[in-house]
Amino acid sequence: MDKDCQLDGSKQTLKLVQSLTPTSTSDNDNQIVVEKCGCLGPCGSGPTIDFRRDGIRLKDTRDGMDNYFLFRKMNSKQAIVDMLRIGDIEPISKDTSTDIEAVTNTRQWYDIDRNQRIRIQQLLYAITGIPLFVAYKSGEWNESYAFVAVVVFVASQFMGTSKTSNAVVEDEED
Repeated sequence: MDKDCQLDGSKQTLKLVQSLTPTSTSDNDNQIVVEKCGCLGPCGSGPTIDFRRDGIRLKDTRDGMDNYFLFRKMNSKQAIVDMLRIGDIEPISKDTSTDIEAVTNTRQWYDIDRNQRIRIQQLLYAITGIPLFVAYKSGEWNESYAFVAVVVFVASQFMGTSKTSNAVVEDEED
């Protein structure tokens, strides 16, 4: 789980899934494993779950979500129950381990997710790249243009778009 996922409520979602999922299927042939994973991509549409049955990724067939192989907007107990039933897993009916009904999104207006940071980075490249390209083509290129290009590229690497820059150190709760 990274910072973006935690802002979208991934820790609460993980607790909900763990509390509603039995440890094996009804026929006791298959063990059910719930585990954390890294970034699944659709920031801001989370929490997102990669749900597999017998190693095969299941498609989300809920209304409005039937175009995805990742379960997006898993932000309530009902969403988790629906996901488990799509995978032919009957959720634990008595939830004694958690009283969470809905997942709380703690994202603030200034918390820009990874997808938005990448778009801003691309915009920054275009804004600086086009004039640099024009200067190069017109023969006006000199060391100051090269310096600007290097500064923009290096500075953009600190925008938090890589997996390592968004990683969270494991805490005691995990």
